[in-house]
Amino acid sequence: MSSAFRGKVASSGRRHASLIAVFLGFFLFGSAWAFAAPFDGSPDEAEHIIRAAGVVRGQVAPPPEDAANGIGAFQTVPKSLQRACWLKGEPTLSAKNRACWPSNDETEVRTASRAGRYNPVYYAIVGWPLTFAPTMKGVLLSRLMSVGLVALGLTLAVHAARLWSRHRVMLGGILLVATPTAMNLAGSINPSAPEIAGGILAFAALVPLLDPEREPSPLMVHLAGIGALMLVIPRALGPAWLAMGVGILLVPNTWAHVKRLLAMTAMRIWIGVLAVVSIASGLWTVIQETGEPGVFIPVDSKLSRLDAVQYVLLVRTNDYLEGMFRALSGGEINAWRPVVTLWLMAIGLTVMGAFVFGRWVDRWRMGATLAALWAFTSYGEITTANELRFPTQGRYLLPVFALVVFLAGEVLARTGTVDALRARAMTRFFAFLTAGIHYVMLCTAMTRWQAGLSGDWLRPRMSPLSGDWHPGFGSLNVLILAAVGLAVLIAGFWMASALPVAAAPTSGDPAPAEPAGVDSAPTVEDAPAAGEPAAEARAVPTPEPAVQA
Repeated sequence: MSSAFRGKVASSGRRHASLIAVFLGFFLFGSAWAFAAPFDGSPDEAEHIIRAAGVVRGQVAPPPEDAANGIGAFQTVPKSLQRACWLKGEPTLSAKNRACWPSNDETEVRTASRAGRYNPVYYAIVGWPLTFAPTMKGVLLSRLMSVGLVALGLTLAVHAARLWSRHRVMLGGILLVATPTAMNLAGSINPSAPEIAGGILAFAALVPLLDPEREPSPLMVHLAGIGALMLVIPRALGPAWLAMGVGILLVPNTWAHVKRLLAMTAMRIWIGVLAVVSIASGLWTVIQETGEPGVFIPVDSKLSRLDAVQYVLLVRTNDYLEGMFRALSGGEINAWRPVVTLWLMAIGLTVMGAFVFGRWVDRWRMGATLAALWAFTSYGEITTANELRFPTQGRYLLPVFALVVFLAGEVLARTGTVDALRARAMTRFFAFLTAGIHYVMLCTAMTRWQAGLSGDWLRPRMSPLSGDWHPGFGSLNVLILAAVGLAVLIAGFWMASALPVAAAPTSGDPAPAEPAGVDSAPTVEDAPAAGEPAAEARAVPTPEPAVQA
């Protein structure tokens, strides 16, 4: 058996093992969030539960009505699913004080839901357990279905990054945009979760696919198409986010590369599919009036347009940013600020480095994405300041913010700022850093749900095993499940970030030379399988030039 053949077999095995570990890691940790939260513990989950229960009972397109705050629709669902338990505004109360479990009364009643007009596809996929178990058991099963969708999307994004990202640098970016807010949503019934995972997958594939320096492959197109579907379908903003990202990646581009893409059968098929789905999604939004903001909210004082602009600039911009990372349960649970600072420092290391070392076109794409996100979001808040009082949450921006992080990583790798060794080190460091932060955030949320926040600012509370309410799965079991999931996730990214080499040396082959100036040289790990990009050469750091006096 030749060394090349053995190398291909080993590569295939490690590739599959890393993807299985990544999927299991995301699924197990997302499941910990699903088991930890009380009924309606995450943003607007009660509204989405009602919508899901209605869809799987055939109430796919209920007539738009003034069901709640001037929006939504009515669904006829079991009374057991009516109970709401969002604790926002009552921070010192635990979930026990709000009776946060569904009853056993399965009498069907007409129920209002603010999500009653939403696209039914996501709810049809995750809501089927509510047909035979319209209780907390069914809610948990539906949550796990949603976790599976998110884990699948993120795993496919890892596959794309592993195959086509320069030095696999986008692996670290995936860790940075799979934020605690995203994982909190993954463990709930909420269409924002697959939308975020879809955006991460779509842009992990679209960045290399639309790069004129790369040779496109059908697999690139398929992964980009799957991610685009996950982004476009769940929520009304999905088509706009996809169009924004693709437009920025295409300006500028080369006509030769565009023609090369359009010559691919897979590309033409996916363009047709996404056009049909986007049009259908847009029609649904118009006919069902999904985008209606709702009734005016009475306020005590009116803001001038200048006041609204100043508030958005000085306050809301910070809320958008932090809301992507630490705003759990709709912003009611905010984690220990140092862990958020560490996460933002990791993002800043990547994005600011790319602004410094990138080309003007790189700065344009990252800056245009950030500016478009801010302008799109802030315009709506400024113009409705006296009616809706700034309702936008940072999590809405995550699907496209991923594009900024991925572009930044590619810039650092292309310019040589980050070589293969440093990209591997970044991914593995980010894996440990984000795992620790995820665990702290979960403990923070569990403390709030189980015991309430401390009413004494001098005695803050952090004890996920205490309190007068505990999830049915058991608080300790949730913490163990989360720890196992994060450990498996670290192992998956550790394997995925291994440096590929052309072939493993046989016993008679000379050992590869150690890179000069590197504390820990890479071991021989993966040999590329058929269809993978050429092996990365081992990078030897360039010595710093002597400083002239």
